[in-house]
Amino acid sequence: MRIVVSSESATEREQLRQAVLGLGLQCTTGDCVIPQGLADRLDRGDAGLALLAYGMNPAAALTTVHACASNVTPLYVVADSLAGSELPGLLRAGAKGYLRKEDARGDLLGVVQQLRAAGSIRVSWGRVIAVTGGLPGVGVTTVATNLAFALAEKHPHRVALAQLTDGVADLSLNLALSPAYPLSDLAGGWYRLDADLMRSCLADHPAGVSVLADQAGQTEPIAWQPAAMLQVLVLLRARYDFTVVDLGHKLDAARQEALRIADTVAVVHRLDAPAMQVGSDWLGRLRDIGVPSERLLGIVNRAGQAGQLAGCLGHETLAAVLGETIPDDPASVNRSLNGGRSVMQAERTAAIAQSFVRLADRWNAKTKTASVPNRLLASVS
Repeated sequence: MRIVVSSESATEREQLRQAVLGLGLQCTTGDCVIPQGLADRLDRGDAGLALLAYGMNPAAALTTVHACASNVTPLYVVADSLAGSELPGLLRAGAKGYLRKEDARGDLLGVVQQLRAAGSIRVSWGRVIAVTGGLPGVGVTTVATNLAFALAEKHPHRVALAQLTDGVADLSLNLALSPAYPLSDLAGGWYRLDADLMRSCLADHPAGVSVLADQAGQTEPIAWQPAAMLQVLVLLRARYDFTVVDLGHKLDAARQEALRIADTVAVVHRLDAPAMQVGSDWLGRLRDIGVPSERLLGIVNRAGQAGQLAGCLGHETLAAVLGETIPDDPASVNRSLNGGRSVMQAERTAAIAQSFVRLADRWNAKTKTASVPNRLLASVS
């Protein structure tokens, strides 16, 4: 979606434009106008939203809002603060609301989400699938990786795989990739991220998956901030139909932000008593932080080992929908790792690969045909 920004100040217009670009939305220099030209610019009819900086002249801002009132494009005012008597006047004149200048990007995201929910704009965000587990060693990275590659079989070049854990960076090693930048650079400079910079951080895999992973050899934990995590995932879902996120085994503030934006939270388990207990507790913690039960999907990994609990008992213990059972096949997994490939590539006919195909089909059936391009926001309905 194209957003038009307006201010008397060229510096402020550029700041607003960068906030728009940081959400993967469109805003060229030609979409930046002075208030006197805003009504004429909106009359072109190609904008989905307009932002007007309140500035130092309240009367001029009110005049501009009045001039744009007949246009169907939603207009929001951006201001440091508004006196109690000024906002009602702007709303009566036709403004839909206001954004705080100090967090214009965050407020803009909220506005877009609200308009989407109300049906005022059509939003074509991709799905975010977060993969996590309460216990290290259950196979979160294996599940996330092969789910992404299974999705890419039917949606090539429309799937992203991101490892946003705080442990040792192994995804780039697993897939024999050489990311251009360490993730610490991305996490530390998240406020500069836009669609173009995000794209330069991704490594393209020949199987049609774009991978966001740390450089091999990086061992220091990354200090992800919630805002940085949100920024990364917003940009990824703006570009890709599917973003599969390996979140590891932490529930800090940054991972909670990722879980809130995820459409599905896949929780990986093992069928032994300690893992079942930890898995049940983990599901409870996820619900406690606000992840709805209907978005939780349990995945049993390494099923079929001698002495495991029965699958039905695992289902009762977890009290969650079990999406798929991944069979234990260390030979196939090891061969894929030794070759720097996913199981989906290295062992395509194996039962373990077929289980990931079935898992991916949960989302394949809900997706439009591949001929439809993915965009963050289409035109206004």
